[in-house]
Amino acid sequence: MMKKILSLGIILFCLGAILLCMVNSSNLNAQDDVAVQYGVSYSDPLIGAASSGDIKTVKMLLAQGAHLKSKDNTVGIALVMASYWGHLEVVKELIANGADVNSVAAVGKGEKMTPLMGASFVGNFEIVKELLSQGADANIKSENHNDWTALMWATHRSELKDSEVAEMVRELLNHKANPNAIDSHGRTALMDASAFGYVEIVRELIAHGADVNIKDKDGETALVQASDRDQMEIVKELIAHGADVNDKKYIETVLRREAALGHLAEVKKLLADGVNVNATYQTFGPTVLIGGPTALIRAADAGHVEVVKELLAHGADVNMKFHGTRGPTKALEVATVKGHLEVVKALLAKEKNASDLNAALRTASYWGHLDVVKELLAQGADANAVDQWDGTALTYAQKQKHDDIVQLLIKAGANKQAPGTKKGTG
Repeated sequence: MMKKILSLGIILFCLGAILLCMVNSSNLNAQDDVAVQYGVSYSDPLIGAASSGDIKTVKMLLAQGAHLKSKDNTVGIALVMASYWGHLEVVKELIANGADVNSVAAVGKGEKMTPLMGASFVGNFEIVKELLSQGADANIKSENHNDWTALMWATHRSELKDSEVAEMVRELLNHKANPNAIDSHGRTALMDASAFGYVEIVRELIAHGADVNIKDKDGETALVQASDRDQMEIVKELIAHGADVNDKKYIETVLRREAALGHLAEVKKLLADGVNVNATYQTFGPTVLIGGPTALIRAADAGHVEVVKELLAHGADVNMKFHGTRGPTKALEVATVKGHLEVVKALLAKEKNASDLNAALRTASYWGHLDVVKELLAQGADANAVDQWDGTALTYAQKQKHDDIVQLLIKAGANKQAPGTKKGTG
């Protein structure tokens, strides 16, 4: 009986070992697939073990001296991967075995990073400290990602907490990271921290000598970045440390902010002083800097009709677009999404064309703004116009179950046999 139990145990153990190997193999294959896609090879056992945090395998391979025979700086690449993926013990082991703390390798989506850049980007503070203590250079720039330094990689992470990043930034600065280093767009870490609302980091950078008046290639300062994103605490901090409040682009941000707040008197004064009514700014897109909203778009979005009229009277361009999450977007669309009827009327009184009118009708129908739909139909919108997804005002209203709008559109001649919507809101 005992022999049978032992035999069964051995069989189960073997099966478990086989399954574990299959899982590990699957993970490594998946990791390798991603690596190949981005031009990084995990096929080397040391790099693979370092990436996954397998300290036992790393020690074994290093003891065997396999990395010493490689001509491709295997141990250095392994260090970059271990730093990026957050494996502190592996990082220490690799450095102890001669890994260059300033090695460069492609990680993530192919960005070439040093170990310090990778650790700074993902927020591995303990690894950042270890690398700096071992002589990592905080001022090396990315070879293929906007010339960012480790400091820039750290301050660009908008999803991390201010205090989490501030600790890393302080450590980098204490190890001679240049607070005024500029990237390929002429931007500094202070600009990014100001844009993301990192108050503690802004203070830390200024305390270490960051220049508050450096301008990027678009002529924008950290003050402009903070002001246009309504980071008012940072605006006060920058001004208190000498930021130029007479800078033309900063004054333009004040116009956009006052327009968004509906402060008509302030808007009138700024316009009378000659501030550019159509001024825009640069904001963060998925991979590049893209155009932000104008004063007209911000006022339209907030529903401040009197401010909208004032801006239009001073030449605000209704066709300027904000490249936001919905793609290129005009003032008419943002007003339609929010259901601001009087703003819609004011914008159409200034200028209207069939394409914008029909797009607005589809949008209003999707969001359920009956009064706006009525107005757009009265202004000549085509109830049967289709968008790139084959959607019409009627199909969107039906999809969202806005029965009152469905009936109105049918009365206006909407074709009940119109193409169905594939995706989107028109």
